[in-house]
Amino acid sequence: MPWVTVILVLIASLLADNTVLDLPHYKGKDNVPRTLFWTGTGLIVAYFLVAIAIIAIVYSEISKIFKK
Repeated sequence: MPWVTVILVLIASLLADNTVLDLPHYKGKDNVPRTLFWTGTGLIVAYFLVAIAIIAIVYSEISKIFKK
């Protein structure tokens, strides 16, 4: 199943944005496109995984109801 992970990361990377944020008082070094891109990709993968978990929980509960 490693290909599922690769597909999720590829889809997330297509959806991720690397636009530099306009933060007036921020003087740090992390507001760069590459860091923002990978952070966005990680967040989107996390959203996908949470959605998959919720769908699996709902499916499991609904299938229990219909098996009785």
